[in-house]
Amino acid sequence: MMYFLDTKKAHPFLHRLYKFGILWVLMAILAYTVLYYGTSAYLPVNLVENGTKFFLILLAIIFMVYSARHWNDRLLRFLFWGNLLLIVFSVFSQLLILIPALRSNNSIFYNSLFYYEVGLFLELIFFLVGLTYKNRKQIILQTRERERLKIENERKELEKQMAVMAAHQEERERISADMHDELGSGMTTIRLMSEIAKKKMKQEVPIELEKISQSANDVLNKMNAIIWSMNSGNDTLDNLISYIRAYSIEYFEGTPVQCKVNTPPQIPERQLTGDKRRNIFLCVKESLNNVLKHAQASDVEIDIRINTDLIITITDNGTGIDLAKLREFGNGLKNISQRMAKIGGAFFIENRNGTVTSLVYPL
Repeated sequence: MMYFLDTKKAHPFLHRLYKFGILWVLMAILAYTVLYYGTSAYLPVNLVENGTKFFLILLAIIFMVYSARHWNDRLLRFLFWGNLLLIVFSVFSQLLILIPALRSNNSIFYNSLFYYEVGLFLELIFFLVGLTYKNRKQIILQTRERERLKIENERKELEKQMAVMAAHQEERERISADMHDELGSGMTTIRLMSEIAKKKMKQEVPIELEKISQSANDVLNKMNAIIWSMNSGNDTLDNLISYIRAYSIEYFEGTPVQCKVNTPPQIPERQLTGDKRRNIFLCVKESLNNVLKHAQASDVEIDIRINTDLIITITDNGTGIDLAKLREFGNGLKNISQRMAKIGGAFFIENRNGTVTSLVYPL
């Protein structure tokens, strides 16, 4: 009972009462044993036996009073009713022993031991009901504790991942700033110096100087794209579409190809991480490069649509791609397909009186 109720923590009074009761019972057992086997006197043995019975009844009554004062404790209520029934049947059993007139015949219903056993049986039933209640309560508490610990661990893991992502993002932005400030200014200087040198040399411009200027310009454009993709401030769908539009128009400036870009009138607020933005942009860039190098087109139209997917369609009026000779395009189309697959998107290309390239990314 002490373990069942956890009396040491939950019920200190009952803990002391039960310890005193255990000591009393041990002393009574010892006294009864010595008197029963050491002497032939009946009265002392009977006195110890009846005294122990009344002492146990007194303990049960004290427990019932304590339980009544703590009636909100459901576990104590189960034990209260069990002890009450045990006392009632024990008292009636004792009366059958003390008053012979109540034992009118030898029927089991007039046997004092029968009623005492009934009281024990009923107390055992209430004890088992209380034990079931306690075990169910403990299972619920343990389940809640496990869920709490699981949620706490998930929260800590999420905080750890967020801290790692924040550190990565901070490093990306630092590298982006360093590239912009150091490499960007250096490449811009090289391009300007090469342009100045070309102007000074007028008609006698070496082809190598022309290549230096063109290479510096290409490297600067690529570096700007990398810086754009690394900056977390650009991690939005709106920023990606604006960047594609600006790049496409600038890319075809000074070429015989007329470029038209159609964008949605309203662009929803969606987050796009740097790697997804960069892969989509590089796919568009490679597609535009194919138009300029292979299509022999005079017009190219870039149509950007948004529903459940981001759909970018690039249509030119050139000769159209020969689907049987895709190898002539080298690794370009293969890279586009791999980049879109990497971010969970899709890539399609077809010939419809010109080449139609479609990039689909699920939002």
